Amino acid sequence: MILKDFMLQKHLLLTVVFLAIPTYIGGCSFYRQFYKPLTPQEELVADIWPILNSVQKKEINKLQSIEEVQLYIDEFWDDRDPTPETEVNEFEIEYQKRLDYVHIHYRYRRGWTHSDRARVYLIYGPPDDIYYMPWVVSKYVRGPQVNALEIWVYEEFMATPHFPTIFDGFDPNLMKFVFADYSALGQYTQIYSNVPGEKIDPDVYCSS
Repeated sequence: MILKDFMLQKHLLLTVVFLAIPTYIGGCSFYRQFYKPLTPQEELVADIWPILNSVQKKEINKLQSIEEVQLYIDEFWDDRDPTPETEVNEFEIEYQKRLDYVHIHYRYRRGWTHSDRARVYLIYGPPDDIYYMPWVVSKYVRGPQVNALEIWVYEEFMATPHFPTIFDGFDPNLMKFVFADYSALGQYTQIYSNVPGEKIDPDVYCSS
């Protein structure tokens, strides 16, 4: 009986190991792909990537040399200088402050891949108000369970959405972003914004 149990355990262990090998190999391949070092060109544009539009990203991706990329970045900052007659570019200075902040508070994976909160902070700046609250399960809300919410509000007027949401009561008609923590590990995902074109998840934020 003891020998039989031992052989059974050995068989189960070998089965688990055998099944785990493809997953391990695939995981290593994914790890290498996801965390592979940035190219020199990617390193140059990593800081400004979140605030580039789709056309600018395509233009940069077509550039072949580091010199071309650097020239593009220089022109990018020059075009956004509110006082080109001076030696100081206020926009670039302000953006660098935002970048320093998100690198400390919202550091996320590799290079130009930023968390949702970091991306919003870089594009729109610090919010005027932040609400922290636990997720309250409601029969009127569809979608997965989350553990906590952050609601960022900006003192900027936004038109009322054409459909009701569960976040309409938070500073109505002001620009807002909602981030949800699905993992309870402080990793927040953007699930709603009333800014046109921003990321939303209707299975979470819609009300009936």
